[in-house]
Parts: sequence; C-alpha cells; structure tokens
Amino acid sequence: SHMGKKGVLIPFSITLSVLGNLIGMIPFVCVWLIIRLLFTQGASASGNEIVRYAWWAFGFSILFILLYFTALMLSHLAAFRLERNLRYSAMQKTVHMPLGFFTKNSTGKMRKVIDDNAGIVHTFVAHQLPDLAGGITVFITTLVLMFVFDWRLGLACLIPLVIAFAQFYLMMGKN
Repeated sequence: SHMGKKGVLIPFSITLSVLGNLIGMIPFVCVWLIIRLLFTQGASASGNEIVRYAWWAFGFSILFILLYFTALMLSHLAAFRLERNLRYSAMQKTVHMPLGFFTKNSTGKMRKVIDDNAGIVHTFVAHQLPDLAGGITVFITTLVLMFVFDWRLGLACLIPLVIAFAQFYLMMGKN
C-alpha cells in the first residue's frame, strides 16, 4: 500500500533477478563445455567450436548484466517510492501527537528513527530482495547442475554441504 502503483515493479524485479541469475550461470556451463572438449579431443579439438562457446559465454554474461541491472532499477524505483511514503506517513502521524510527547522525545531523535527505519526498508526492498531471489536460484541451480554433469561428483559435493549445515545448526543452538 505504501508503494502505490510502483509496487507492481517488485515481482518484475524478482523475476528478472531469477532469470538473470539463471542466465548468469550459462557462461560457466560454456567454460565446462570448452574444458570437456579439450579433455576429450585434446589437440584435435575444433577451434571454431571453442570460439563459439567462448562467444556464447560472453553474450550470456552481457545479458546477465543487463537483466540484473534492470532488476535493480525496478526494485529501486519501488523502494524509493516506499521510502518516501513511509517518511510521509510517519511525519503525518507525528504531527498529530500530543505536545507532551515532544517534551519527552526530541524532534531530532524522532527524525533519526524515521529516517533510519525508512532507509532499512529501502535497502531490503532495493537490494536484498532481488539478491535473495537470485541467491536462492543460483544455489538450487548449482545443486541441479552438479548432478546433471556427474551424479557421483554431485553426491560428493553434498557431503561438505551437509556437514556445514550440521555445524551451523550446532553453533546456533536449538533456540
């Protein structure tokens, strides 16, 4: 409600971030294809095929940058509107507070609380939300790709991951 019409940009931002991060992984697949080609065919590997994979990697890297930039632009547009409206709403409520409230709380302190909290919300919506969606996408895609390329290697890579999660759980405690 505080984002107004700009709120519709957030789902687009998240979608572009997810799509961008998926596309951002394709260059790694292209490098893997080049390495596989060199290992399987050695010196007889086709230079044209290697160059084609390299260009694909370059093109998908540029596409990733464009999609991620667009995702951040959309999330920033929504976040700036949200931040402005939160500050406006908080100031409207502050104006209607009884005078006794201001004898106990300085206006500078109130402004700092409003500005700091609006800034925190802005940072979450503009940066952390698209990055979180992208990070989850990369994590899941990496797990899938490990098993697609070689299920034994994928299984071997899961062992340290399980150990890390178990240690993290033990360090954080049950609460």
